[in-house]
Amino acid sequence: INLYPLALCVVISYYLSHKTSFNSAAFILYALTLLYVVSGVNGLFAGTLHLPNNPLLAMLSAVITLLFCRCFRFRELQPQSADFALLLLRQVGQFLLFCLLALSVAALTRAGIALFTGLLSHYRPDPLTLSGGLMYQFILGALGSVGINGHNFLLSVKQMLFAVTQENLAAWQAGQAPLHTISQGFYDAFLSMGGSGNSISLLLCILLFSRDRKHLMLAFAALPMVLFNINEVLLFGLPIIFNPLLIIPFIGVPLVSFVLAYLAISYGWVSPVVTIVDWMTPPLLSGYLAMGEQVSGALLQLLLIVVGTALYRPFYLAFAGQGQRMGSGVASGV
Repeated sequence: INLYPLALCVVISYYLSHKTSFNSAAFILYALTLLYVVSGVNGLFAGTLHLPNNPLLAMLSAVITLLFCRCFRFRELQPQSADFALLLLRQVGQFLLFCLLALSVAALTRAGIALFTGLLSHYRPDPLTLSGGLMYQFILGALGSVGINGHNFLLSVKQMLFAVTQENLAAWQAGQAPLHTISQGFYDAFLSMGGSGNSISLLLCILLFSRDRKHLMLAFAALPMVLFNINEVLLFGLPIIFNPLLIIPFIGVPLVSFVLAYLAISYGWVSPVVTIVDWMTPPLLSGYLAMGEQVSGALLQLLLIVVGTALYRPFYLAFAGQGQRMGSGVASGV
């Protein structure tokens, strides 16, 4: 996971280098320079390996490098050529100009982050209300779909949600207040089954409806982790990230689950969540425990999983069909 943004930048840069006259190695070097400069100026490094940790920035670095290369033609150095010194000087000048561009992009990125953070603090969604909770969940899904950890990005909101939930649970246990319909336990139990995007529904969709052997192998490999709400294998393996078709249900399924779970609790069909269950607790068991060891919690989760699978199905089949058509096209071309 820590290596993914760096690898993404290299792979995209290698692909885009064939669209220009730039040497692939030089193109990758330029893109990585931009990625590291922008990440360094804005502190966007992973804490473990100290590598760039933003896939969106990795992709943009390659694209910006492509635009730069289209504006400035690049000629490979020929030590035996008569104009070698002039070409070398030109390349050094181009690289210095690119470094200035990298610093400018870094400054714009910092300003953009500050602007977005300011707007978020001013219009911060209240995750304890229906409308605010839907907005909060939408932002989490939108950020996750481009490889940004939304829980880290909205850490202040998550901390507030957790603190308010603990206070409400303590007051309820003391007989001083009713339970909130929406709480930290509500999000953990119904909106993260199999990981972000309620990915257990996508996993079941692949296992039940896929005819793609590679997708089935990926699903079986992801199954042990998805059962404990860890979905990175699906996020980066299918992939879901930057996938226009799968992003739609990835964001939409938790929103539908939010509304259904909210209505079920509000109308008294099931009891409110009475505890915060560890986020790695497998689905069905987590619903059973979150509702105070009531089977209705597991049944509600099962309903949401079935609905989510149905919602993922047309988007996944469209995505898988594209892959099959591309594969058959390559085969026929060969």
